[in-house]
Amino acid sequence: MIVHFAQRTVFLKPFSDFLANNGFKNDNHCFFLYSVKGEKARKKTLDEESPNFHLSIFGFFRLYKTIKQNEKIFFHGLFWRRLVFFLLLVIFFGGKKAREKIYWVLWGGDLYRNPKWNSGIKGKCKEYIWAKFVLKVGNIVALVPGDFELAKKKYHTKARYFQAFYPNPIDQQSLDQALAKMRREKTRKVLLGNSASVSNNHFEGIDFLSQLPLAGVEILCPLSYGDKTYAQEVIAFGTEKLGGRFIPLLDFLDPDKYAGILARVDAAFMFHRRQQAVGNIVSLAYLGKKIFLFPEVTTYQWMKTDLGLQIFSIRDIDSSDPQNLFRMESDWVIQNRRIISEFFSIGNCAQLWKKIFTS
Repeated sequence: MIVHFAQRTVFLKPFSDFLANNGFKNDNHCFFLYSVKGEKARKKTLDEESPNFHLSIFGFFRLYKTIKQNEKIFFHGLFWRRLVFFLLLVIFFGGKKAREKIYWVLWGGDLYRNPKWNSGIKGKCKEYIWAKFVLKVGNIVALVPGDFELAKKKYHTKARYFQAFYPNPIDQQSLDQALAKMRREKTRKVLLGNSASVSNNHFEGIDFLSQLPLAGVEILCPLSYGDKTYAQEVIAFGTEKLGGRFIPLLDFLDPDKYAGILARVDAAFMFHRRQQAVGNIVSLAYLGKKIFLFPEVTTYQWMKTDLGLQIFSIRDIDSSDPQNLFRMESDWVIQNRRIISEFFSIGNCAQLWKKIFTS
């Protein structure tokens, strides 16, 4: 059996459905949604039949038994330090056989962690455990090769690397329909960030945009997902700097409605200093929008160099030519759409996961 451990996210159910609909159901995939002691009791499973897993002290023995008895174990995002500690113990007691069964599906935030978390004795102990785990884990699955290279450089990991991605909740059919329904608007719009996460660097982005000659341009800022307190701070700062042009998006939207919003924007600015917002970037590139990232981010390097997408550096923005912020040559639009259609197709997604499951 192939077992998947994860926390509930917008990607998980579509991924489970993708496996069932693309020839993987015979592999007998099983999903666990994990939680920690003290959380309010609520459903932790994908459906009524799925088991759940609690990160209690007794959970370690269940985890060890699960890894020992099954073929491959996938951990989708590793944000629970207790789980990382348990996995390190499993590798210690289970040896090479246990190590080779463990697959860490890297999400980004689990690799790029706030340096402040490492302060103090407790923080340094957590970082030591984390570093030991990354060094010893058997397999790493990541979309962006640069993230795996960073894990090698920083933690000297001995893991095998596999490339894969989740089906985008906003599929290409939804994006096509959004484009077909889109009406040309008089007011230009730009998208800032993808969530209410500090790693979006909203304050820097808002300050930067406020200094550009963008009179009349609306700034759409998705803040429905993430830290609610931080979101309110961003709203206050955005309103102060940009006035009524700053439009926070606070409601959770279904994929079709969010696709409609993405279709209406003219450009997007992502001020992350790490891999993040890949789903948004992919959708925006498919829609023919102009996308600005920092060039040192692994996402930019991979998309620009390896995939050949036309994306742009925030550092190269010329404030004396505001119209260039929105200019996309027709051949760039066609090129980006073709690349996204081919690489992020369901067929390629299935092929990449099949390679991992049969390795």
